Amino acid sequence: MASGNNGKETKKKRPADAANLYVKNFGKDMTETELCTLFAACGTITSCKIQTDSNGQSKGFGFVNFENPEMAQNAIDQLNGHLLDDNKHLYVGIFQRKSERQKELQQVHAENIDKQSNNLCLYISNLDVKIDEIFLGNLFSQFGQVTKTHILRNGTQSKGIGFVCFKTVEETTRALNEMNGKWILSKPI
Repeated sequence: MASGNNGKETKKKRPADAANLYVKNFGKDMTETELCTLFAACGTITSCKIQTDSNGQSKGFGFVNFENPEMAQNAIDQLNGHLLDDNKHLYVGIFQRKSERQKELQQVHAENIDKQSNNLCLYISNLDVKIDEIFLGNLFSQFGQVTKTHILRNGTQSKGIGFVCFKTVEETTRALNEMNGKWILSKPI
């Protein structure tokens, strides 16, 4: 029988799914049997594994895979935060590969930056070409702590557009209300 891969077994990546749980914060003396027993009341377990170091010592985390996502969610609902005998609270959550976690964290971080930037930064147009970041920062510092200034340029020439960011929404709002339409050097901003 030909396998199509020159007789070598290929290891398929199993996709992470909502039925596979990551479990941590249990003592290093917990066995796989004890871990499986703890989760057995939540549904049908298809696999249960505790991660160990090179000496066979538990690393204090493992994985429990259920037959379906509903059973896994039941386990999360029942056992996440469960107080163990060693006074530790068990963490139970859906397993995510490192790349998935990193991608999710990057998205959350980008969303937070967007929200923060939208609330804390002012877009300023019609700036005199003589205005640089230092001038802009000094001009707007009367309204609060300026955290960032930026002038858009073509090479070294100002495009007459800039940004000023503040530490708080209140500072940003005050600057907007007081500076909108105000003449600075030769132009109203």
